[in-house]
Amino acid sequence: MPALTNVRHEKFARAYVVDGNGRKAATSAGYAPKTAEVTASKLLRIAKVSERIVELREEQAKKLDVTALDVARRYAAIGFSDPRKLVQVTCGACRYCWGQDHAYHWRTEREFQAAHEAWRILSDAKRALIDEPVFDGGIGYRSTLNPNPECPECDGQGMTDVTLTPSDQLTEHEAALFASAKWGRNGIEVKLHDQQTALDALAKHLGLYKDDDANKAVSDLGALLHRISNGGASVAPIATGKRKPTNQENDQ
Repeated sequence: MPALTNVRHEKFARAYVVDGNGRKAATSAGYAPKTAEVTASKLLRIAKVSERIVELREEQAKKLDVTALDVARRYAAIGFSDPRKLVQVTCGACRYCWGQDHAYHWRTEREFQAAHEAWRILSDAKRALIDEPVFDGGIGYRSTLNPNPECPECDGQGMTDVTLTPSDQLTEHEAALFASAKWGRNGIEVKLHDQQTALDALAKHLGLYKDDDANKAVSDLGALLHRISNGGASVAPIATGKRKPTNQENDQ
């Protein structure tokens, strides 16, 4: 199909293909901003305009060597991936759960010696404010141990921790949800793609809204999206997170 003879219709179709925003496309094509949303809804119902949009999208896909199914699968992988496969909140023993007589539990003797040396070299004024580390609780602490229900410090609730799944343990479908990771003040910060945005984009891509600019989904949207939810993207790097230290660890 050649370019539409109606110049504004052609501009609208080309602008709409960019991000699927009818109001922005109508404004870009020269229609009044105040009524752009209504205008867009009317233009999308014009057969020649909608056919031109389909044609322009197909041209884009050919240039990118991407099919409509590739795009749909990408959106679906993001929208339907379970975030718990990438990030888990766990609960383990606190430092007092399994120490002898519920005293502070050290990982190793070396950890205790390092903590005691750090306390020893403090000024007299600072040492007066901080308790001297003692070995009463013994060694052998592991954060992976279950909380002790009799622990007087945490009341058996333990310590929460955030664990990130290594990238080589993720399926391509699960990894599609991953956006980025960086070192932050408290450890590695992981950013995930917005799942609702992906589902909205998928619905628009498939034309599942009754009114594209009103965001009203048809009743069978969920069922249809689930049927195309297999597939995904390349695996992205994810590293293990860092646990928030206890108050005593901060003091040491």
